This record gives sequence, structure tokens and C-alpha cells, in this order.
Amino acid sequence: MNAVELPRAMLEITSKVPRNIIIIPHPVASIDMEYDAIMIEYIKYTITLMAQYLGYKRELNLPYI
Repeated sequence: MNAVELPRAMLEITSKVPRNIIIIPHPVASIDMEYDAIMIEYIKYTITLMAQYLGYKRELNLPYI
């Protein structure tokens, strides 16, 4: 898990675990990340956020980079 994938991973994990569990994020910085990979992950995060809001979370299956 790198720093780019962490927001979407946190969104997916926090929706599945009970609220009394504390999750401490620890991203791994990657030096050679390209901008297109960052943009693709941002789009996946936005789609995941919208799907969760609209109630279509179970139908969504986006792979990580």
C-alpha cells in the first residue's frame, strides 16, 4: 500500500470494520510515482466515494495499482 492508494483503502476498510476499531494509517512513500497513476487512483477514490454514498458499494470492484 502506498500513499496514493491509502485514501481509497481507508474508505473501503472503515466501511467494513466496526466503528470501535481504530485504524492508524501508515503510507509508504514512493519516489517514482507517475502522475497518470496518481490521477487514476484519484478517479477510483472518487468513484468509490460516490458508489458508497449512492449504495452501490457491493457492485464495485476496482483493483489497486
